[in-house]
Amino acid sequence: RCAGFPRAERGPLIWIWMGDPDMADESLVPDTHWLTDPQFKSVTGSFHMRSDYVAMHENLLDQTHFPFLHPGTVGTPEYARSKLDVHVQGQQVIIDRALRDSAPPGIYGVPAEIMHKKVDRLSQARFVSPAMHVAFAQVLDHAPDPGRPSRYRFNITHLITPETNHTIHYWWFNSRDFKHDDRQADEFLLAASEKAYLEDVDALQWISQVVQEDAEPQFDLNFAPDKPGLLMRRSLLRLPRPQACPPPCAPCVRRSSARKASSNDTRFDFDDGKRCVAAHCCPVHEHSAVPCQQGRTGGHHAEWAVERLFFDCGHDRALAGGAARIFACG
Repeated sequence: RCAGFPRAERGPLIWIWMGDPDMADESLVPDTHWLTDPQFKSVTGSFHMRSDYVAMHENLLDQTHFPFLHPGTVGTPEYARSKLDVHVQGQQVIIDRALRDSAPPGIYGVPAEIMHKKVDRLSQARFVSPAMHVAFAQVLDHAPDPGRPSRYRFNITHLITPETNHTIHYWWFNSRDFKHDDRQADEFLLAASEKAYLEDVDALQWISQVVQEDAEPQFDLNFAPDKPGLLMRRSLLRLPRPQACPPPCAPCVRRSSARKASSNDTRFDFDDGKRCVAAHCCPVHEHSAVPCQQGRTGGHHAEWAVERLFFDCGHDRALAGGAARIFACG
């Protein structure tokens, strides 16, 4: 039995609406025009990781960790001390930061060849949706060398699709508006980005393991820099949840006799030993790219989920000839 889901293609991305097809509104798909804009050149990569999408968003919004976890790429001591402005616009959480007359971080300064200078660094980070976080950076050189630009722009795109309650698919793009044909710039930005994001992956996987296995009671301890993450959680909780998740595959209907499920964690078994994970009373296929997680936010959000590639998960997927619909077959 196959269930169909509306999809929308935006450049290298495929967005999937996992709820009621009649409620799919392509105007809600987040803007990523720079991924196809000829003014930008992008490098990209991906990770499959043991964490959840809320933790990933908290990580991306907690910029105080940059100088400590990413000292060789993104973080500088001056950045840690700079002031930030946090505000909410609709469901989006936005961080604005201006760092004046300071050394650039390596990930920006090396490809721009301005590591020997003091520059202004303007940045904005946005929690856009459960599936997406973006960051826009401008580096201003007020005394550019002959033939060099005075402004360098970087757009960083983070895309997150839950796989289970404790695993996610994570894609990233680092886009720049200069040196489009410079292979060395491509190679440096790819290596530096992979290094920084792998540091995040390692940290988040360790945190996830501690949270799941630590016998001590878990609690939140929040400080002023945690404000963006807390606002993000509020935004998630305010998202509309009027729809039911997709029904389980036929082999999943049989309740597992080997595992007693709680009322908030109903689970089903595939005949081949795989399982469907349920968020509250809402069964969701483990192989579906759907932002429906039990986690700290709970419930099902009526949002577009991103699936940049068709995951090799042992289940067939096909596109209906030309129709804007994806089929997940169980």
